[in-house]
Amino acid sequence: MTVAITHEQYRNLVECFSESIPALLAGHPSTAELAIEVERMAIEDSLDARFTVAIVGQMKVGKSTLVNALLGRDLAPVGQTETTATINRFRHGAKSLQKRFRVHWRDGRSEDRPLADLARWTGNAENAVLTRELEFFVDSDFLERVDLVDTPGTRSVVDAHERAVLDFVAQDDPLARKQDQRTRTLEGRADAVIYLVRPWAGTPDEEVLSLFGEETRLLGASPYNSIALVQLWETLDGDPLVEAQRLCKIIAEELADKVAAAIPTSGLLARAVRLAPSAAWASLAHLARDCIKDDLDLLCAGEDFFTEHNPRLPLNVTQRQALLDTPGLDYTAIRFLLRLAHDNELADGRSLRDATWKASGMDRLLPLLKRRFFNHAEMIKASRILRKAWGACDKGYWKLLNSQRQREDDLDLGKKAIALAKEAALPPGTAEVVLAYMRRSLHAVQGDMAAIGERADRLYALKEEANESFRALEADIQAVAALDGLGPEILSNGERAELRRIFGVQGSEPHQRLGFTVDPGSREELIDAALELLERWTNRTWSGITDRTLPEHVCSRLYQILDHLEH
Repeated sequence: MTVAITHEQYRNLVECFSESIPALLAGHPSTAELAIEVERMAIEDSLDARFTVAIVGQMKVGKSTLVNALLGRDLAPVGQTETTATINRFRHGAKSLQKRFRVHWRDGRSEDRPLADLARWTGNAENAVLTRELEFFVDSDFLERVDLVDTPGTRSVVDAHERAVLDFVAQDDPLARKQDQRTRTLEGRADAVIYLVRPWAGTPDEEVLSLFGEETRLLGASPYNSIALVQLWETLDGDPLVEAQRLCKIIAEELADKVAAAIPTSGLLARAVRLAPSAAWASLAHLARDCIKDDLDLLCAGEDFFTEHNPRLPLNVTQRQALLDTPGLDYTAIRFLLRLAHDNELADGRSLRDATWKASGMDRLLPLLKRRFFNHAEMIKASRILRKAWGACDKGYWKLLNSQRQREDDLDLGKKAIALAKEAALPPGTAEVVLAYMRRSLHAVQGDMAAIGERADRLYALKEEANESFRALEADIQAVAALDGLGPEILSNGERAELRRIFGVQGSEPHQRLGFTVDPGSREELIDAALELLERWTNRTWSGITDRTLPEHVCSRLYQILDHLEH
């Protein structure tokens, strides 16, 4: 069995799987109904759909603010009350499409509306109940490879909002299950989830995360397609960012089987970086730098204190009020920025803005999304789709085995019947006819039993081939994550970069894994490079680590590359 090396090979394997399974299942009466079920899944059509990342979390945790930060534009509705009432999908689109949004009604109709009408779909609006999805178009680099979906909040005060989230991430709506699968392929499903959580005590949405994992990941697979982000940490006591990072470690441990990573992010701060002009950053740095500690504490004690008359402050009341009225800034952001500038002695606006971007976590989130989702989008999408057919495959396999056991019982009965017929005193000529019929029937049972066994073996082999290739590609993702936890005393920068290439970060083609910018076109050259890497990593000592998973996967991957090249 050859393991898939590239994401394209894995895609082809899933396509082959989707074509072969219905034929195998349709070939026996006990599994024919399952063949129809798999065909209705429209697996190949789903493979060509856009990769979809859903933003999920409890109400008022900052989902829409984060979406706007990722898009670089204020498009997702935000507010002090529960605003997001529908599934909002953001797609890449030309500027000509950006002044309108598209409404997909539950009755199957679609129509375009001007953005000015958007308020009629927020909160508990009547239109929201009748809407399946809203679609927006944004000329954003982030959307060139994925669709981003903003969902209503869980723990919502509006029951329909909670149901919309479950229906989207896990297709949990019983009525939706009755619809023709071809009409909903990937339209109502997520390939990956960004789960937002508050930094204070509360119960995480384990139900949502569990349902998502069960519906999108193969049994026993790690949570490679979901990450957790801690939001709203800006007002925590002490050093808010340090406290948020501490909480992220706790959350990562608590949800280890449901999310791949947990990091602090702030859509609020990212939005400030994007919208606030240079003059505002200079004023904030000036205010933090040139006031005494007691005055700074007073400025951070509340919005009313921030706008009080104080002749000692370098900015007068009018100038401070102007900061509050600046696009991208509110008091929560200003309070944090003043502390950030003071504690880190940031003397100018440029330094403060750069530090704010780093504090927002966006400089870490975007590369993490690339490593976790975008670099492996084809594999994640194919695996989610493969998961759809997994249950039908298992049912079919066990139904075939059960049919085979029944035929074995028939075979035993046939042998006993022949023995009894031989012992019976049947009239001359009758015995020959009865025995001939019994032997032919027995032969047919034997043939049917063999055919069922072959069908079951083929079904099992197809599933195992897909599963083994998936496990190898999943191990790449886990290995890349493990590299982030190893310090320079264990791996040099050059070794780390080389391993990232072997694990497919620069591309999954063999030449890319082996460090070639372009395919040399010589199989011998690629084999020599793989053998050289294999010898080096086989003989390398790994002092300082006890878990041998990473070293073993390096060599395993190189052996698989060699096997691929030699065939």
